[in-house]
Amino acid sequence: MLRAINAGRLLVADEDGVVLAYLRWDFFWDTIPLCLTVRVRPAHQRRGVGRALYGLAEEGHGSQGLAFWLSSTEETNRRSLLFHDALAFRRVGTLFDLGQDVGEIFLRKDLS
Repeated sequence: MLRAINAGRLLVADEDGVVLAYLRWDFFWDTIPLCLTVRVRPAHQRRGVGRALYGLAEEGHGSQGLAFWLSSTEETNRRSLLFHDALAFRRVGTLFDLGQDVGEIFLRKDLS
């Protein structure tokens, strides 16, 4: 996490100094932004905090001239899939045998 902070690849939503949520990304093939983690405290879920963090990340990526970004989630994570669908991500493929029991679905969102 410290590496993401130092690299400027972390967004944090806080209220009175208490972290409500964060979003961390890195780059796939050095040029494609990939959301690695988004976490929202349970008490603050379904209030637009995650959506706002994704929006800020997308503004930043778009302002750098990037055409799209990626995210992923386990194929059994229905809430995450619905969240990504609501944010206009589209499914682009699934990887298996990543050391987990289920496939990892990759999603893409165009920024332009």
